[in-house]
Amino acid sequence: MVVPGPSRLPVPTDANTLDHNEKDISEPTVPIKTQFEKDFGFIPIPQRLRYDPKAPFDSGYAAGLLFIAPLGDLVRRRQLTLGLTFMATTLSIGLAVTNNLIAFEVLSFLVGMASVVPQILLPLAADLAPPNHRASAISIVLAGILFGILVARVLAGVIADVTTWRVVYYTAIGAQLSVLVGGHFVLPDYPAKNDDLTYWDILWSMAKYSVTEPLLIQVHVIFS
Repeated sequence: MVVPGPSRLPVPTDANTLDHNEKDISEPTVPIKTQFEKDFGFIPIPQRLRYDPKAPFDSGYAAGLLFIAPLGDLVRRRQLTLGLTFMATTLSIGLAVTNNLIAFEVLSFLVGMASVVPQILLPLAADLAPPNHRASAISIVLAGILFGILVARVLAGVIADVTTWRVVYYTAIGAQLSVLVGGHFVLPDYPAKNDDLTYWDILWSMAKYSVTEPLLIQVHVIFS
């Protein structure tokens, strides 16, 4: 004798709930890079061949390290720091509103060149601190730089998840204005260090160190 099992009755479902769940699954959050490509009219291409919006900025940052950061040994660093911060803030406005890819790349390169302020503040902190507190002053400034990079990346992802990538630049403009105003009241007017050197002497010394101090180059490559 076969005992019948429990009958499998159809379970009533709410069509609206089902459609809502399917919508949540089928419509994931659009990454900020995909938003950028959509706004500038890129066609779908493989991931390894996609345009990287950070490439012009990274190239400009490398150029700034090579050609602008050495100015910290030749001119007053307060004026140099405030000038670079003002330049980065002004150029970021163009990044937030432009719809032209060429203009966006040029502005990104220039913003990258103006973003070498941390490399100017680190030796300034070392010069201002007493010899017995110099290491701690450098570590505090470096920790602030690294913490700022971490917070900026997280905040940019959250903002782009809620709105669009352009709002990330609007937020950056506000943050840079705050830094500019704060730096105006906080940064001391420290005199220039090397009045007897020229800009080309500094560049030549950098080229010479790349040959005579290979360990310095290795450390720079590792940490960059």
